[in-house]
Amino acid sequence: GPSSSRIRRSINARNHADASEVHVTLSYVGDAVALDVQDDGVGFVDGAVTDRGSLTGGQGLSALGHRVESLGGELSIEARAGSGTVLSVLLPVAEA
Repeated sequence: GPSSSRIRRSINARNHADASEVHVTLSYVGDAVALDVQDDGVGFVDGAVTDRGSLTGGQGLSALGHRVESLGGELSIEARAGSGTVLSVLLPVAEA
């Protein structure tokens, strides 16, 4: 459910970003769903994430980017060293 997903993301943000707070927003934007995750962690220097790879050589951001693209969506990451990170995903809503 939503709470378990939020807990997992919060743990991930705390482990990788040293965040004390994580805000998750899910909303409809026209014919798409937008997910924004903002933390108050350590952030990173612009350009430190290339090709959606992570700072530590892990595959989390890269795998997320590939999943989002395979669903026809967009992933954006905004971060500054010492200022936290905002991760945004925009996915089209499939017609039933």
